[in-house]
Amino acid sequence: MTYERQAITAFAQATVAACDLIETKFASTIFTGGVARRVKVDAPMMESTGGGKQARESIVLKADGADPAHNITCGFLDVGLRSCEVRSYAALNLLHRQRHQQGLDLYQSEYDRFIDELKALLEPEGFAFRLVEADEQRAKGASSAAADKGAGPGVMIALGIVAALVVAVIIAVFALR
Repeated sequence: MTYERQAITAFAQATVAACDLIETKFASTIFTGGVARRVKVDAPMMESTGGGKQARESIVLKADGADPAHNITCGFLDVGLRSCEVRSYAALNLLHRQRHQQGLDLYQSEYDRFIDELKALLEPEGFAFRLVEADEQRAKGASSAAADKGAGPGVMIALGIVAALVVAVIIAVFALR
């Protein structure tokens, strides 16, 4: 990869370095299963990360030459906070079932080995490592679904009231002419 170093901030440089570290470590790792996948962390393609606020990168198991729908985001790397959050196999399987109505097509032993190796790579570099379990993922999904359901009718009612007021003002303007 080629970057103009003078245009990239310290956080962006640290992010690029962390991404390269992970991709180099896992360059020969191929997840088998329904589709072959490799570990990728997208480096920022911007001049600034907003002082580290935008330094959170997705850790993705990208399908080799296949439909991007087979890509699986398994975690996040936040260089600004020096943290890494990765979903456990059970949490990833739960998400996959919710989105695709079928189980995950990865071997758990391969994925668990990846998590162990990623943790062993990042912790000595000063990163806090957190594994998100299925119960926590389920709770996140339930709370966001409840928020979506609760916000929907309220927003629609508010929009209806605003529309009614606009119509009333238009009628009043025409009536007063």
